[in-house]
Amino acid sequence: MSVIQLSESEKKLLHHLNDQMASLNQLNDGKKN
Repeated sequence: MSVIQLSESEKKLLHHLNDQMASLNQLNDGKKN
């Protein structure tokens, strides 16, 4: 059974990327209105 284990630094990186995407989406929503 192979489960992919994320290291702490990888988790932080993913979390950071998610935050970046969220702010980009907010910027795009702001431009539409």
